[in-house]
Amino acid sequence: MKLHKAALRERIVVEDEIFAYPRNNPGDVSRYGFLKDISRLKDYVSAGPLRSGSAIILTNEPRMWKPARAGASDEAFSLTEGRSIGNGLLGWSDATSTITRAKHPGIEIRGKYDLLWSQYSLLAGSSCEFRTLALAVEP
Repeated sequence: MKLHKAALRERIVVEDEIFAYPRNNPGDVSRYGFLKDISRLKDYVSAGPLRSGSAIILTNEPRMWKPARAGASDEAFSLTEGRSIGNGLLGWSDATSTITRAKHPGIEIRGKYDLLWSQYSLLAGSSCEFRTLALAVEP
């Protein structure tokens, strides 16, 4: 993978191994995708093949757990620490492009999910924090 200097978010050295990664996470689409997975899992476990399911994120992208900017086009898809997401339709704001809304239609959420992030790791000598979010999905 070719990394462009301007795109690097952080460069970390762990036991003489260099980790450098680009900032390429479109947070809005990533949060949308996770909630879409919850919706799909709910459909699947409700249909009967499984008794329950789990959706898990492991990320070092703070935009995933920090509050979305008030009025942001993806505010409905926020995975903010402590938020509860319940039954209803989640959608983009009116300011969102028609292309994004066409590619990523609203998501029907069934059930209640409390978003409680856990610290997975914090690399010594760096600001690189990994967190996880795990949600159980029942029929």
